This record gives sequence, structure tokens and C-alpha cells, in this order.
Amino acid sequence: METKIISPENEIYNGRADIVVVPGDEGDFGAMIEHAPLITYLRPGKLEVIENDKSKKVFFVDGGFAKVSDNRCIIMVDYIKNIDDIDKKANNQRISILKGKIIESINDIDKRTILEEIRVLETENDLA
Repeated sequence: METKIISPENEIYNGRADIVVVPGDEGDFGAMIEHAPLITYLRPGKLEVIENDKSKKVFFVDGGFAKVSDNRCIIMVDYIKNIDDIDKKANNQRISILKGKIIESINDIDKRTILEEIRVLETENDLA
């Protein structure tokens, strides 16, 4: 199946896959040849490209959508990181700094932005 993973910055993956395991809005699903047409939002989670029964690429994604049709899987992501690039120690340090900023912040919009960044970092750590 032709597979493309695209972020706002660049094309992350463009190639063939036997299965793409996608963290869909309503749960994980495996997109493969002859899959029924589908469009779904992505939830934070693990995106896995599998070829020849082996994981070829594994990513953490947060936000975006996936479209599966005509033996193609196109995934547009808001945020993506290779699982191997997740640094739990650095994430935990950043989380500590952000928690301090929440206490200092008086603006609700700033607090929500900080909480969202903390949520993304904690989810990354869960997958690493």
C-alpha cells in the first residue's frame, strides 16, 4: 500500500507498507491493502509503519488526520517524533519547568497551552 506521512515542516515517510497502525480518534486500526475508505482524526499515540511483518518506522504523533482509500494511506500530522528520538529525561526536566510556569501564570490561555505541552510530553514518555 502506498503510504505518505506529512508534517507541516516536511514529508516524513513516502513508500510502501503492508500495514500502517494508526492511532485513530476512536482507537487504533491497521490500514492495509483493500481497506475500506476512511477518514479519521488522530489522537496522541504510536504510529507504526510495518513492511514484511517487521516494524519499519515507529513514531509518536499528536494531532492530525488519516485518509485511507484506493490502497493509499495519507497521514497529515500536527506533531511527530521518531520513537527512538524521545528523551524521557529531557521531557521530565521540561515538564518540571512547565509546572513552575503554570503557578506563575495568571492568564488562562497560557495555562491551557502549558498544560497541553505537558500532556504531549507525558504521552511521549509513556510510549518511549
